[in-house]
Amino acid sequence: MGKKKMGIVIIMFLLIIMLGTNDQIKSTMLSVFNDTRSLKVIDEYSINLKDYNNIEVFDNNILGYNHNIIGYYKLDGRKVWTRNIKKSKIYIFDKGIYIINDKIACLGLNNEYIWSVDNINTDRTINMGKYIMVVTDNKKGSNIRIINNNGKEILNKDIEQRDILTANISPKKDKIFIATLDTSLEEIDSKLFTYDMKGNILGEQTFKNQIIEIIKPLLDRTIVLSDEKLSVVRDNKLLWNKNITGYVNDIKIYNEKIYLLTYADNSLLNIMNLNGKTLKKVSVEKEYKNIENGEYVFLIGENHILAVDNGIEKIKYSLEEKILKTKIENNDIIIITNNDIKVTKVTNDK
Repeated sequence: MGKKKMGIVIIMFLLIIMLGTNDQIKSTMLSVFNDTRSLKVIDEYSINLKDYNNIEVFDNNILGYNHNIIGYYKLDGRKVWTRNIKKSKIYIFDKGIYIINDKIACLGLNNEYIWSVDNINTDRTINMGKYIMVVTDNKKGSNIRIINNNGKEILNKDIEQRDILTANISPKKDKIFIATLDTSLEEIDSKLFTYDMKGNILGEQTFKNQIIEIIKPLLDRTIVLSDEKLSVVRDNKLLWNKNITGYVNDIKIYNEKIYLLTYADNSLLNIMNLNGKTLKKVSVEKEYKNIENGEYVFLIGENHILAVDNGIEKIKYSLEEKILKTKIENNDIIIITNNDIKVTKVTNDK
């Protein structure tokens, strides 16, 4: 080690001792002097995805789609097939393509239909991840039908609630959570209803002056995101909540932590534990709209990817093209633009 570098290391060591217990400053100093990581492109392929408004990536496969066309590509950019469809809503999960119009049909990656459920008279559908809820308004309130990823109807029930906002299912697949909008009073409230898998109501909870947007059930609690607050409930009791400033761009739960990315004047990444304690707040440029979890927490912008570790910025990767989609698979960070696919890795090269 050269004298100059040795001197820098000694100065850094003395600074850390003087700073005492200020963990944030100490970790920042260590990051500045020691971190030499970057994103390195290990493979790059040409592709044309300009026909698609939506992109999904899984198991080295790429699916592009909008309301009337679906395209299947391999990760090296090769087109496998495209299919024109009539105007439909499309969900992609569990390696299946679910096409919804007057029926629900599951299309496989071999471009052949696996199953279909006919005569779907639907006002709307909700993607519950491996389950699809079909909601139809009626005189009593609403009829809900839940279809699983094998095309089996696991629930068909009339409920009293109308104005269903969103829904989800518990990790153990034993409870259904349904959020509704209550407009019967002068103020607008949301209600969160819990049902068993036979449609029996287990409980309800009111969220005053809020509109529920996202329900994320965990094993022992449920995260509820509204236009005003982030709340965590258990057994229909509020454990804690926090006010939200600005708009919510994304929320992820990873390693027993909540990552909430909001936007006001700039974007703010708020990292909390499941008990509501704020661990870190990271202010970033407003272009960052999505979160991906891997070796680091990656914030995805239009032309940049920012890697954050323990609230500290570690890597910033820039592209000329607009980023359409990113996905982390087997520690590879896959970046898709209109014109190419970049497979990148975190390396120690600067």
